[in-house]
Amino acid sequence: MRKREGILTNVTERNLKKLKKNPEAFWKGVTEIGDKAFDYCRGLTSITIPSSVTKIGDRAFIGCIGLTSITIPDSVTKIGDRAFSFCTGLTSITIPNSVTEIGYEAFYYCTGLTSITIPNSVTEIRNRAFEDCTSLTSITIPDSVTKIGDWAFVGCRGLTSITIPSSVTRIGYDAFEYCRGLTSITIPDSVTKIGDFAFYNCKGLQEIIVSASVKDRVKEAIEFFNKGRWIEVETEEIKPDEYYLDLVKKSPMTIDLFPVEKFSEAFVLKLKKAIYQQFEAEIEKIDVENKTQYNAIVQKMEHVKATLHDKQEKYKQKQEKYKQKQEKYKQYKKEEERRNKIKETQKNELKDRLNELFPEEDDDGKDE
Repeated sequence: MRKREGILTNVTERNLKKLKKNPEAFWKGVTEIGDKAFDYCRGLTSITIPSSVTKIGDRAFIGCIGLTSITIPDSVTKIGDRAFSFCTGLTSITIPNSVTEIGYEAFYYCTGLTSITIPNSVTEIRNRAFEDCTSLTSITIPDSVTKIGDWAFVGCRGLTSITIPSSVTRIGYDAFEYCRGLTSITIPDSVTKIGDFAFYNCKGLQEIIVSASVKDRVKEAIEFFNKGRWIEVETEEIKPDEYYLDLVKKSPMTIDLFPVEKFSEAFVLKLKKAIYQQFEAEIEKIDVENKTQYNAIVQKMEHVKATLHDKQEKYKQKQEKYKQKQEKYKQYKKEEERRNKIKETQKNELKDRLNELFPEEDDDGKDE
């Protein structure tokens, strides 16, 4: 093990005993986990990175197949290329909001990884970042991400659905290739480019939900998507309630593209009823003994519930902001009225003073 200018490198299996026995001494003076620092330390089962560390280097934990738990502090800003590749024992990981960069193949072949939350500080999912994470069933992409790289989720056959936020403008080449468990995907109208074979060999894909303006932009993707259906959602203007309720009957996942402005209490009551009825109908159609189908509908229901809650909260926030603006406007008008009264009073005072200084003379005293 070496520590040079705060960079930790060359950790061996023998050094792991020191880490377990005296972690404070082990991490003393370390500000960066260097390239290949823990590579192929198969005896490493869990690790808590201290808050002094700001960077996890390239291949830092590559091949640590025994690693099942890791805590990354909110001091870390960068996770390097292939940092956790082949960490097959990892089942979940939380990336803090301080991280702005997740490197190339950062979680490549983490076959045990079932869920991951990407923080809203990340703007790009790099090429092959989650390739062959075969157990990954859910992933949250924040609305800070603008680009999904080439092969980003290729081979993630456990994914059943994914929502792309309205911040994304590009979906890379082969991004979701061989995601055979994927049944539904939602593409917002912000997407201007979808790479060739983006959904190639997604044999389970039943629907792609898009805004009406997007379909013409993604002809390359349409060419390799033949079995499922396109569900188009008009997003350029707000429609009557019935329009959205009809879309829910096609797929509850269409809720992802519904405008926040629609989520009043009255509309949400109608929406919940329509969602319930649609899922009830879908449950009747599936083979509940089929684990894939069972898990897929559970994840869909959980996703729709989370989206519904999120949009309700955003609606409330917008309403609150509107109320605040209204209140500010009232205060402004009230203040304006007060100032106008003061001005009027001051004008009258000046006129009174003018009359005192220059009183009008009586015409009766004039000579004829």
